[in-house]
Amino acid sequence: MKAEIILVSYMIYSVIGYVYESLLCSVREKRFVKRGICYGPYCPIYGTCMITTYAVVYALGLHNIFVIFVMAVIVNSVIEYLLNILVDKACGYKMWDYSWRKYNIKGRVCLAGAVVFGIASTVMCRFVQPMLNEILSKVESSKLLIIGIVLCMVALCDMMISLVSINFFEKIKVPLKSLF
Repeated sequence: MKAEIILVSYMIYSVIGYVYESLLCSVREKRFVKRGICYGPYCPIYGTCMITTYAVVYALGLHNIFVIFVMAVIVNSVIEYLLNILVDKACGYKMWDYSWRKYNIKGRVCLAGAVVFGIASTVMCRFVQPMLNEILSKVESSKLLIIGIVLCMVALCDMMISLVSINFFEKIKVPLKSLF
């Protein structure tokens, strides 16, 4: 997959994740809930999980839907678990906590979430990303690359501003110093 398609796809999945999660939480709380730490309408973990899953599935040449599902559950759960640890250790709080759900691992991941991510990733790998590849490949590569870079730079700046606003960098100084 070309870099420009990866960048644009990443942002598309990040926006879809934001919409999904905001809707889910808004319905549960019966009021609008904006999810994620970013100011913009995207949750980067969704883009990261989807693109990583697709890359693994594509690299391994997987075609069986059940095998793709199992691989997606594993990849997404590992990413979600590690990111939760990183944010917890760096910021001193959990961005999400599944400890109230059955079959969770330290509240960082849970079976229900893993299954939902697995289903979504399987659909993405088998149907959505191949369709996106076809649509995006019709756009001139240089233009698509510029679009992808601009979108990702905006998201990266947003993440940096968001992290500064929660004093992320001040909170990680001590843990980072202990690594060196």
